Amino acid sequence: MGMGASYPRVSIVTPSLNAAPFIERTLASVRNQIYQCLEHIVVDHYSTDGTLDILQRAAPPVRLVMDRGRGIARALNVAFGLVEGDVVGWLNADDLYLPRTLERIAAVFAGDPTIAVVYGDCLFVDLDDHIRWTQRTGDLSHERLLRQGNVVPQPAVFVRRDALRRAGPMDESLRFALDFDLWLRLIREHHFHYVPEPLACFRWHRTSLTASHGFGSWREAIRVVRKHGGGVTPALAFAYLRFLLTVTRQRFVPFLRTARDA
Repeated sequence: MGMGASYPRVSIVTPSLNAAPFIERTLASVRNQIYQCLEHIVVDHYSTDGTLDILQRAAPPVRLVMDRGRGIARALNVAFGLVEGDVVGWLNADDLYLPRTLERIAAVFAGDPTIAVVYGDCLFVDLDDHIRWTQRTGDLSHERLLRQGNVVPQPAVFVRRDALRRAGPMDESLRFALDFDLWLRLIREHHFHYVPEPLACFRWHRTSLTASHGFGSWREAIRVVRKHGGGVTPALAFAYLRFLLTVTRQRFVPFLRTARDA
C-alpha cells in the first residue's frame, strides 16, 4: 500500500525473551502487511534459545535492540522511547497480526485526527495457529474497564505516539496488568475507536504468562482497579472466574484428546 500524505507511519514494538518457537511467525505477520510505512522494533533480553539467531537474520522492517533489563514493562519503555512512527502497536513475541490489519487501522487514524486509540477484536489461537475462540470487545469506557476488568485484547490495540507519551511510561512494578493500567490511563483523556472485526491473534498456551499465572493476574488487576478509583464488583469477580475456567479447560483438553486417541 502506498502512503497518502495523511496516512501515519506505524511503529510495532515487540518484547522478546526465549521465543524461538514463535518469533518467526510473529515477524512474518508484521512483514507481510501490505502497509509499507512501517518500523518494527524488537527489544530482546539476551535470549539463549535461538531467538537471537532468528532476529539477527531478520530483514527490514525489523530493528533489533538488546537490553539487559528484566520484564516486559522495561522492554516496552525502551522501545517506546525509540519509536519514530505516528502510531504504535504492541505485539508480543508469540502473537500475530492478521492480514491488512495495519492498512485498516491506518485508514481510521487518517480519517479522524481526534482518535487516539484504535482497537478491534482478537482471535485466540493455539500452538499450531488453530483458532480456539474469538474475543469481541465492543465499546469501551473507563467505567466498564473498572467494572469488568481488562476486556481489551492487547495485540489488537494501536495508539497515537503523542497520546502514549502523554500517558507516561509503563509501570515496571507490574508483570501481568501493565496493559490494563495503560488503557485506564489513556481512556480518561482520549478518544477510543472500536473496529468490530479481528485484527490480531493472541497465542494461548499453557506456558504463556497469561495462562500460567492466573492468581497473579487477578491480584494485579485488583491492584490496578483500586489505583484508578474502582473496587471489586460482581462483574469483575465473574470475569476472573470465567478466566479460571478457561485456563482449566485449555490445560485439560489436550490431555483428554491424547487419552482419547491412545
